[in-house]
Amino acid sequence: MLAVPSNMNEISPAWLTEALRAGGHIEGASVAGMQSTPIGEGVGFLGELRRIELHYDRPANGAPASLIAKLPTTFPEARAVGMQFRYYERENRFYEDVAPHIGLRIPRAYYIGSDLDAGNFALLLEDLTGVARLGDQLAACDIPTAEMVVRELARFHAAWWNHPMVEILDWMPRVNDPVQLYAGELYQAAWPAFAQIWGDTLPKALLEPGEKLGPAWTAVMDDFATRDQFISHTDFRLDNMLFGEPGSDTELIVIDWQLCVRGGGLYDLGYFVSQSLPVESRRKHERNLIRLYHETLTSAGVTNYPFERCWDDYRIAVLVALVIPVSAAVNTDLSNPRGAAVMKEIMIRSTTAVVDLNAGELLPS
Repeated sequence: MLAVPSNMNEISPAWLTEALRAGGHIEGASVAGMQSTPIGEGVGFLGELRRIELHYDRPANGAPASLIAKLPTTFPEARAVGMQFRYYERENRFYEDVAPHIGLRIPRAYYIGSDLDAGNFALLLEDLTGVARLGDQLAACDIPTAEMVVRELARFHAAWWNHPMVEILDWMPRVNDPVQLYAGELYQAAWPAFAQIWGDTLPKALLEPGEKLGPAWTAVMDDFATRDQFISHTDFRLDNMLFGEPGSDTELIVIDWQLCVRGGGLYDLGYFVSQSLPVESRRKHERNLIRLYHETLTSAGVTNYPFERCWDDYRIAVLVALVIPVSAAVNTDLSNPRGAAVMKEIMIRSTTAVVDLNAGELLPS
C-alpha cells in the first residue's frame, strides 16, 4: 500500500508514479523528474502547498503536466489546531464523498491519501495555473466579482438545502458538534489577548458584543443546528477562490474544503461579505448583495425563508465570523509579512461590520 507522505520531502518521482498510477492517471509511463515550488505562502494558514511540474519517461496522454500537492502545515501550533478539528481528514473525505456530486467548480483530485494513525494526509490536485488566478483577500474584490461569488454561493447552498444526502455524511461535523463548539472555547481564550493587541484600533462599540460572543457561542451554534440543513464551506474567502474566464466553467473555482460542516446559518455569506470586501464598498453594497443571495436561493427552489430572516441570519453570521481574527491573533503564525497584513486587514473589516450591523443585539440574552 502506498504510504501517505508526512512532509513534502517524501514526495519523489517514484512516489508520484505510484500515486498517479493507482488513480488511473498514467499507465505505462513513469515520472522521471519533478520541480517543486512552494506557493500560497501566508495564505493557507493550515496547509502547505507546492506546485509540482512533472516530467515523464515517455509520452503520457492525458496525464497532468503539473499538479498541486497539499499537506498539513509544518507550523506546530497551526497543525495542532488542524488535527484537533479534523480539518485534514475532513477535506480528504470531502473529495471522496461530496466532490463527485457538487455543482460548484472545484479542482480535480488525482490522489487522496489519509493515514489516521500516523496523522498524515495528502492531496494531489489539479493545477489551474494559467487557467485561473488566485483571489487576494488583502486586495479584496470589486462589486461585480462579489455579485458573481454571492450568486454561486447561493446556488451551492440551495443545491444542498435540506438534501437527504446531508444526513448521511456522518464524518462531516454539524455546526454544534463538540469539535465545532471548541472554536468558542478558543475564542474566549483568545479574546483578552486580541483586545489587548488591537485595543487602540478596535471600535469601542465592539467590546461588549465581542466579549459576549464567547459565552454565547454554544447557544448560537445550537440555533444554527435547528435551521435548514445544508453544507457550508466555512472558509469562504477570496484566498480560497480562483477566477478564470468570465462565463466559462472556470469563472469561479473554490478550493480548501478543510472546514466544511453540516447545518444552518449563513456563515459563508457573512464571512465573505464582511472580510473580503473593503469597508466602504461593503457598506454601500451590502444589502443588495444579501438580497441577491436571497433571490438566487428562492429562484433555485428554496421556500419558507423570507428576506428579513435571511438578513438577520447574515448579521449574526458576521458576528460569528469574528472568531477568525480573534483566534488568529494567538493561534496563527504571523511571522510571514503577508499573513500578518491579511490578519490586520480582516480585523478592521470584521470589527467594523459587526458594529455597523449592530449584530450584537441578536445574541441570546
